[in-house]
Amino acid sequence: MSKHLKEYNSDKLKLYGEITKKAIELSKIQNKYKGLNKEIIICRNIIFKLKKEKSEIINKCNEEIKKFLNEKSQIDKLKEENERISNLYDKQTKELINVSVEKEILASQNSKLKLDILQAQKTMLFKHASFSCIYLSTKLKRIIIFIFLQN
Repeated sequence: MSKHLKEYNSDKLKLYGEITKKAIELSKIQNKYKGLNKEIIICRNIIFKLKKEKSEIINKCNEEIKKFLNEKSQIDKLKEENERISNLYDKQTKELINVSVEKEILASQNSKLKLDILQAQKTMLFKHASFSCIYLSTKLKRIIIFIFLQN
């Protein structure tokens, strides 16, 4: 029996050695598992923080986009107003030029009419003076005509 016992003990020792090896391997795997669990928790926290950061960035970007759209809208309105004012200025400038031309024409016509009136007045005075002079003496007629012609 001793041989049998030795074999049994030997097998038992081998089995115990294998179990010990397996227990050590299992312990190592458990330690790795614990380490991986810690890493998973850390990664989850990082992912949560990154998602939160991403959400904040998206919100800030949306706010900036709204601001830019408002500014663009204001710029478009100002461009339209500027174009309207520019068109109005051009129109008024053309009207001013037309009014200036009309003013020049009217001034020319006014000068012409004044000359015509003066000429008519001279003619009427001359005719009136000539008519009145019939009754005056010849010498007096000459003096009046001379004075009239000098004016």
